[in-house]
Amino acid sequence: MRLITAGLSEIGLNVRGRITGVLPRELTPTGERVITRHAPGHVEEMRWWLRGVPADVDAIVMENSAVSPDLQHLAALWLNPTLVVWTNSRPDHQDAWGDGEQAAMRALSRGIPFGCPLVSGDALNSQSGYRASNIALAEAALETMGFLCDKARAAMRALGPDIADFRVFDLGDGAMLATAFSANDLESTTNLFSLLGWDSSETCVLYSDRRDRPARLRSFASFLSRPWREVRVLRGREKEDEVTEWTRGKRVFGCGNVAGLPLRIIVKLIGGGRRWTMPGL
Repeated sequence: MRLITAGLSEIGLNVRGRITGVLPRELTPTGERVITRHAPGHVEEMRWWLRGVPADVDAIVMENSAVSPDLQHLAALWLNPTLVVWTNSRPDHQDAWGDGEQAAMRALSRGIPFGCPLVSGDALNSQSGYRASNIALAEAALETMGFLCDKARAAMRALGPDIADFRVFDLGDGAMLATAFSANDLESTTNLFSLLGWDSSETCVLYSDRRDRPARLRSFASFLSRPWREVRVLRGREKEDEVTEWTRGKRVFGCGNVAGLPLRIIVKLIGGGRRWTMPGL
């Protein structure tokens, strides 16, 4: 979303973008604007946002926020897209889609209107690191639309990380926190951990659970059962100071879900000027 919007903006198009998730935002020529919700995220938010987009925009980049297979088609119905970008078909939302990659593909394919071009991250050659894969997908999207050029490519590559992107924070005294909370599926999470080169027996795992994602915790069972130094599951009732104290002196790999306490911790670390690196660049 951010990469494609940045590339289109750099070549002079008047673009509006929308990011859903736990920190919904509108991307505008003047920067990002947080979308304030007074209720949990809902598929209707897409139509509400589209109604507020200025009539003179040149391009719209909107994330499909539907989860239910029966609602996947609504984004295309309301937007009538010229291109669909499909990041991947990795298993997720198993409670709504079913288990396995084929179930994910069946559910997500309902969001692709007949005759609309599709760019899929699954079809691209594997890249060295998740950021390189994301850039390759964004470049493929712009190329398909005829907008890829050196100027757009440079803008996307220069774009800084999003707030919840994978980072490793230096907590001091040898303690580290790798924030992979926004990787929602097991395969992505496993790939991010492999980028660290950490020994699992010396690593503590901080898994953030969500009551509305019970299938996700079950899908992570094999990962959490590895021979870790320690595993802690956040249930949503923990205090920030308590979790911060638990990380002292440890190498911690955070995963599962970014909503709630993990996002607050990340915001605080960034705002406090903690040093960080991004493995896989």
